[in-house]
Amino acid sequence: MKILQVCHKPPYPNVDGGTFAEQSLTRLLVQSNHQVDLLSISTEKHPFKFEEFPDWLIKQGEVFNVKLSTFPTKSGAVKNLWSSASYITSRFKQPLFKKVLFEKATNQYDLIIFDGLVAAIYLPELKKTVNTKMVLRSHNLEFLVWENLGKKVDNLLKKGYFQLQSNRLKKEELEIFTQADAIWHLNSEELATFPNELRPKLAFLPVCINVYNTHLPKQNKEFTVGFLGAMNWQPNYEAGLFIKKDLSPILNTHQIKVLMAGRFQDDSLNANEYFNNLGEVEKQTDFFEQIDVFINPVFSGSGIRIKILDAIRFQRPIVSSTKGIEGWGLEEEKHFLLASNPQEFKEQCLRLKNDENLSKKLVENCLNHFQSKFGFESTQALLNQNLKNLF
Repeated sequence: MKILQVCHKPPYPNVDGGTFAEQSLTRLLVQSNHQVDLLSISTEKHPFKFEEFPDWLIKQGEVFNVKLSTFPTKSGAVKNLWSSASYITSRFKQPLFKKVLFEKATNQYDLIIFDGLVAAIYLPELKKTVNTKMVLRSHNLEFLVWENLGKKVDNLLKKGYFQLQSNRLKKEELEIFTQADAIWHLNSEELATFPNELRPKLAFLPVCINVYNTHLPKQNKEFTVGFLGAMNWQPNYEAGLFIKKDLSPILNTHQIKVLMAGRFQDDSLNANEYFNNLGEVEKQTDFFEQIDVFINPVFSGSGIRIKILDAIRFQRPIVSSTKGIEGWGLEEEKHFLLASNPQEFKEQCLRLKNDENLSKKLVENCLNHFQSKFGFESTQALLNQNLKNLF
């Protein structure tokens, strides 16, 4: 099958959960003997670097890129008030992207997969001109992210603006869902939150992984816990503030070091006497080799947290909130330790500090779980079933 995969950001290099999910799908399709051409959107935050793309991808298909300027501005946000479109998607609705997409879509593809919501903003319009099956590979329910933002702010103007954007985004998201021939969502636990009328075209397709290509843990002199995430995603930013203000002072009194790392940070997350902040790290190894436990105090958002997979690949036990572990099918006490407030995070970290066997058991159980549920064979079986249902 000849497939065009349209990505909302360049999948290479692997810089966050979104890029990992994109390249995971590309690899799954190619290893399943499909030819994949790839069209990506690059922006100021996510530049296109052709040299980062692997040879196995370039040799079997073509790679295209559209460079767009999508940086949000206050003036743009204000102007958007007089529009009916959401500011989130309208920044990507540009003539160049439409032109390139429509040109590539005429190349007699058997299937076009739009990887992420903003990649699919022209799906309804394209559907009217091209007789090709079209799938939305859904990462999150995007309108829920903005809806949660509105609930968390006290400023009435901001609250109203976030609610406006959430309502507009929900309408656009539903239109894309309706026009797509199928929706492949990353998180099985969120399938029930989709409208009933979409159920016939809704399917589960997780990321495809190989956790046994792992890094052996490195023993640290001082027991250290840490969090890694791109801070331009609001749930990660909230987790960073929670660690800085509420958690690190408590852990510090128990001789537990706290480390944080991630892109797109501002001064509000600067290191202090209670924790250290590496900022953006060139390689994940630079972060994970310095910690003994991965903490994940994420309390909002949608989709899945790829950082959970990263922690297991580096064989680090996990202490997480319920929201932070969604979508992976993990059980507390068997695969991870559950915490919902600073006191609980402290107690669970102390358990791992004082019980090395518990850490080893959690990691081993996670490795077995991820390989059986999200390895190539099980994921390929889901892909084949989804394609069978589509055609």
